[in-house]
Amino acid sequence: MWSGEEINPAVYIPANGMLFSVQHRFAQNYTVLANYTWSHCISQVDFTGELTGSKYQIPGNRDADRGDCNFDYRHVANVSVVVQSAGLGGGWVRSLTKDWRLAPIVQMRSGAPLTVTTGSDASLTGVGLDRPNVVDPSAVVPANQLAASWLHRGAFANNPAGTYGNSGRDAYRGPHYVNLDFALSRIFSIREGWQLEVRGESFNALNHANLKTPNVTLSSSSFGVITTAEDPRILQFGMKVKF
Repeated sequence: MWSGEEINPAVYIPANGMLFSVQHRFAQNYTVLANYTWSHCISQVDFTGELTGSKYQIPGNRDADRGDCNFDYRHVANVSVVVQSAGLGGGWVRSLTKDWRLAPIVQMRSGAPLTVTTGSDASLTGVGLDRPNVVDPSAVVPANQLAASWLHRGAFANNPAGTYGNSGRDAYRGPHYVNLDFALSRIFSIREGWQLEVRGESFNALNHANLKTPNVTLSSSSFGVITTAEDPRILQFGMKVKF
């Protein structure tokens, strides 16, 4: 599948994508929905707000900023399942264990694009979007990529005065994202017209550390370091009476 959209005379975005989806409708006490998307978006500018002032390292050369869109998550996968218990044994045991619903959701996506900037205006354009020169392409990504060293400072060098760096826009990638949420619930009939719903939910159930993006300003002392992450495990419980 291919699509392109002319959004204004300055920016043209070609996009390529592919979507797979599998669904098992509710039967035999379970249902499954899974989908996977591969996509690639290319643009000449990142959309981070109002298009005021120059958004390009070289104001007179938009093509020099051609690269991945800043929202180009190349791989995205989601799996959701709902399983309803048929109950165990008989009598009160069966009454207590039947009709519980477990609903896990797994989300996975590849890392967000990153643009390394120098944090200075050596090009003397007044734009403030200078990118550095890549002096050692093989060392940009450390062999053991960690939160404390996601990008290697020594692989870059500031662009000399009056010149532009050769590091590309959105040329690198941040950490991938993996998450599991689930809910356990059941509706109890109390009397005619009255129901009690019991529900427990866990967000980031595995308490997996999903790191956010690193500092990408070369002049910063924390360049290449990731200091933030998504929320840790969160649990919540509730009951609701319907009448």
